[in-house]
Amino acid sequence: MKNISMVVLLAVCLFSCGEETPRQSGEDMSILEEWRAQKAAWEKLGINHYRYTARYLMDAAVEPPQTIVVFPDKEPEWMITPEEEAWYAEEYPDLDWRNLYAVLTISDIFDELEYNIVRLGEDEYIKITYNERYHYPEEYIIAPKAEASGGGWYIVKITAFEDLRER
Repeated sequence: MKNISMVVLLAVCLFSCGEETPRQSGEDMSILEEWRAQKAAWEKLGINHYRYTARYLMDAAVEPPQTIVVFPDKEPEWMITPEEEAWYAEEYPDLDWRNLYAVLTISDIFDELEYNIVRLGEDEYIKITYNERYHYPEEYIIAPKAEASGGGWYIVKITAFEDLRER
């Protein structure tokens, strides 16, 4: 009986004492399971005409926010202000900066998140905050686990979301 107890204790320790991963949410769901639930809730709302502003931050790069309008029956549009246009023209003088970024829908952002969750390296973590009303990802951070790694972080913040179906 003592040998069986030791085997059970050893098995419990081996399966529960592994490296803790930041892929768990406060509800003890995996990040991918939570992503699936939030994406399904977003899709259930059926919002096909909306506007949002996104800010992409990578390491030390600070770029102006991008306002995107998504329409029901045509491609989404990047609604760039004259100030933002001047910033991009100055920052990327030799590039066709208008085609530098893909214009993303919220569904595209969910797909990008899935890709990042699945390919997340052992030395990285991801943290996602979802909007409580509309379920889109309001902010997500992909960063190295070790602060001393010297960079490699990526942050996306979505603000000013507006459902335009009601207009």
